[in-house]
Amino acid sequence: MKKIAIFQENLTVGGIQKSLINLLNNLDYSKVSVDCYVVNDVNFYTEGISKKVKLKKLIALPKICKYLPFFLVKYFYNPKIYEKYDVTIDFSSYSQETAIAAIKTKSDKKYIMCHDQMLERMKHEIKYKYLVFMNKEKYKFFDSVIAVSKNSLNEFNTYFKKNDTYVLPNIVDDKVIKELKKEVINFKVDKKYINVVSLGRFTYAKGYDLLLEIFKNSKRNDMRLYLIGSGEDFDKISQLVKKYNLEDKVFLLGKIANPFPYLAQMDLYVGMSRYEGEGMAFIEAYALGLPVIIPKHLEKTQEVVKGTKDVARSLEKFEKVRKVSKSLNNYNKDILDKFYKIIGE
Repeated sequence: MKKIAIFQENLTVGGIQKSLINLLNNLDYSKVSVDCYVVNDVNFYTEGISKKVKLKKLIALPKICKYLPFFLVKYFYNPKIYEKYDVTIDFSSYSQETAIAAIKTKSDKKYIMCHDQMLERMKHEIKYKYLVFMNKEKYKFFDSVIAVSKNSLNEFNTYFKKNDTYVLPNIVDDKVIKELKKEVINFKVDKKYINVVSLGRFTYAKGYDLLLEIFKNSKRNDMRLYLIGSGEDFDKISQLVKKYNLEDKVFLLGKIANPFPYLAQMDLYVGMSRYEGEGMAFIEAYALGLPVIIPKHLEKTQEVVKGTKDVARSLEKFEKVRKVSKSLNNYNKDILDKFYKIIGE
């Protein structure tokens, strides 16, 4: 049995957090034991984690440390973990604490995840480019990098050129999704419209402004758009809705712990991300049986949903279809097999 320590910044709402929970809940605990260390114990998803996982707390650093050079923080940060593991994984990959804890914890193999289109994100986000530069030294302390898509790995290798690398897509637990969608909620869409949904953090990367631009210019009056999530651009997107006079067509639902009863009522999912590590929300919508429209460039972020060269045109032509839920059994089994192979089980 492999003894694994996984380090994650927090378990609040987010794609990385959900990816980790899905992995933990699908592992075979006759093969592995897992201790999951978190920095921030405000845990949005805690109740959904397998009881076989031991949750432990990491010492948090002052926020200013995020912007300091990695080698400096590594020198004085001591997470005080005395247990020995076969494998340590920095699942977060963004946190100083999780990276240093994974490095300093005694283990035979050390892995770090890569969740981003690194090069593409650095083009658009100065802050992210700065953080990558200040933390680039950390990768030399890890035996291997695990990326969530081939595209994510290619961009990482272009910048860092690390030889020992793997691709491990995120597990999307369709059985849990199909159970969660049954939750009774105080929300109903008007079925006389085509109800469109998009899910994710309100950030520049997610391209909600691009989606609003399409709706502003659309000639269709039979569509309603629902945006689920929160983030630093929430107010900006809210203002754009007013600026474009879309208050009767676009609705911001905010952060929702279980979005699946909402998605289940929709007719179509649209993703407009400028860049993604892996588009989990696209696959979740697909599993629920929703038609999914994404730009062509997002095809390379996952292997399930096909893209279109013209999202606006695809929306203009869209007609309602009967939804049929999809099984992801084989998809998830392949991911788990890859994970066991990576850790040497």
